[in-house]
Amino acid sequence: MKNSFIEKIIFVGVMLVSIVACQKHDEDAFDGLISEQVKMVITADNAVEDSRTVLNEARSKVDWSAGDKLCVIEYTSIEHPATWFDDPWTEENFDAVESSSANIDAFNKATFTATFTKEINTEFNYYAIYPYSAVYFNDNINSVRITLPREQNSTEKSFDGSADLLVSKPVTSQTQAPSLKMQFKRLVSVCKLNIKGLQAGMTISKVAFKAENKALSGYVYVDCETGDVSSAGFCNNTNNNVVINYATPIDAAKPVFFTCHPVEFAEGDSFTLTLTTSGGEYTKKVTLPAGRKLTLSQGDLSTFTVDFSGIAPNQNEELYKVGDLYRENGVVKGFVFAIKEDNNGNKWCYVVSKDEEFLQWSTENYNCNCHSKVGAYNTNDPFNYWGRDINNYPAFKWCKEYGDGWFLPSSTELNWLWSAITDGENDFDAESVGLFNALLLANGGVPFEETFYMSSNETSESLIEVVTFSADKGVCLDPQKSSKFDVRAAYRFKI
Repeated sequence: MKNSFIEKIIFVGVMLVSIVACQKHDEDAFDGLISEQVKMVITADNAVEDSRTVLNEARSKVDWSAGDKLCVIEYTSIEHPATWFDDPWTEENFDAVESSSANIDAFNKATFTATFTKEINTEFNYYAIYPYSAVYFNDNINSVRITLPREQNSTEKSFDGSADLLVSKPVTSQTQAPSLKMQFKRLVSVCKLNIKGLQAGMTISKVAFKAENKALSGYVYVDCETGDVSSAGFCNNTNNNVVINYATPIDAAKPVFFTCHPVEFAEGDSFTLTLTTSGGEYTKKVTLPAGRKLTLSQGDLSTFTVDFSGIAPNQNEELYKVGDLYRENGVVKGFVFAIKEDNNGNKWCYVVSKDEEFLQWSTENYNCNCHSKVGAYNTNDPFNYWGRDINNYPAFKWCKEYGDGWFLPSSTELNWLWSAITDGENDFDAESVGLFNALLLANGGVPFEETFYMSSNETSESLIEVVTFSADKGVCLDPQKSSKFDVRAAYRFKI
């Protein structure tokens, strides 16, 4: 339901005294004009309390605070060299437009200043994006990359200001005018999560909001001309979760504020909440029943409630740790060699087989995988996508036949294994190697030797990566796919 606090368009008054350069000029092309500057002042009129990020649900305004930074962009009709934007984080290209406590008055009229190079032109176009830290600017105003952070630092009263994404309506002027009026639109949804059912007096220090197959954080491309997420939409670098951290834990009875990309949950869709509290960690999966939906819409304050009544705290101890034996149907298949978290906040337990074989990567040469880190992907893609015959890939066949879900590990995963068995020393003579070998022998396994282990990575049509387990750190080499090397299978599962 739409709340009056946040409107889809936020009005910001602008009066210019000093704005910062968002562009880099070629001195020869502009005949020395870059030495003369035009100064402007931006004033934003939104008053209540002392912070832009403090929610006031009785108002349809956003409040500014000292230190807020805008990125203000000036475009002219002159054809600018693309090299202006080769390195968008140099001081020549960007300098933040920042407010200070001295220029926020009793009515919360915050003044921002910046300086542009004077130009003789027939038309000037101005755009602004908040926050400055979110912008990765290129030479295409219709596709500017802006990032919504996955890790957010909220407070008892507000969401994280750096996790707010605002884009202005473009302003066109025939001159480099000393004043502008700009309107801002919010691109994210502001969420107010109420939590019920926890013990009275409990505090919360961390909240993880996760939804499989939903883009909740990460970067998108915005079309500054329209103020909308461009046709490029969500890029590959989006996350299915948001993590809210509190420097000072809040009372569990208080609402949790955060932002996310707009998203809709229809009936049957699910999300998972994990709370880190003074009484332990609690997890609840919520699946929307028939006839219900939850819409976290752009520009609105969306309020929803999750009841944790009857939910027991998670076990505090890890179910698995490096060195633990792994069994399937009561039979030891290997041991845990790594616990890793991926970009979506999933925690994975990695297991290596107790046995090994001496095999070829393949008996034919084709490009058939491209992932440098995930062996499970490399092991399945040649056969599920490219249609290769598994019988021509002896190492992959052996790993897949070791058990359902087992795979030929990547070079990255083999280096994790190398680090685990040497206790981080990367030396085969480390005491821990003997301990792991004793564990393998005691359970009918094959001990590690100082040798080369084959990875699932290819480096060309005919070459692969192998990793050395020797009196040195793991090193990737490029032998032929037809060569034989030692092979260990790996397995991973979520914890």
